[in-house]
Amino acid sequence: MRFHQTNDRKLLLALILIMIATVIAAPSLFAWRLYSTAINERLMSLSRQVHRQALLISVLAQIDTEFSQSGKSHGALEVILRQVEAANADFGESGEFIVAKSEGDRIVLLSPLRFADIGNNKSLSFQSELAVAIHNALMGLTGTIIGPDHSTRLFS
Repeated sequence: MRFHQTNDRKLLLALILIMIATVIAAPSLFAWRLYSTAINERLMSLSRQVHRQALLISVLAQIDTEFSQSGKSHGALEVILRQVEAANADFGESGEFIVAKSEGDRIVLLSPLRFADIGNNKSLSFQSELAVAIHNALMGLTGTIIGPDHSTRLFS
C-alpha cells in the first residue's frame, strides 16, 4: 500500500507542477504575442507615415528646383522647411520628423529638434550611435529600426 501512496504523491506533484507551468506559460506567451503585434503595428504605421512624408518632401523639393531654375529661390528652402514642419505636427507626443542633409562626414540638421538638446551645434557625426536612423535615411535606406536615436528614445 505504501508503494501506491508514493506513486500517487509523485503523480499528484507532477500534475501540480504541470498546472503551475501552464498557468505561467500561457499568459506569458499571450503577453509576448500581444507585445510583438503591437510593436509590428507601430512599425508599419510609422513606415506608412514616413513614406507619405517622403512623398511630400519630394514634391516640395521639385518646387524648390523649379524656383531655383527660375531665379526666384530666395527663401524657398525656409518656406519648404516650415511647410514640412507644419505638415508633421501630427506625430503625437513622442514623434519627431527631422529634415537633414549630409555635408562631408557630418549630418546637418535643417529642422529644429523637438526633444534633443544638442546646443548650438546643428550637426552630428555620421559615426554617432545616436544618428543611425538619420544616417540610414541620408544613405537612401528605408525602413524602421528599434534602437537609440538622437534623443536616446527607442523607435527610429
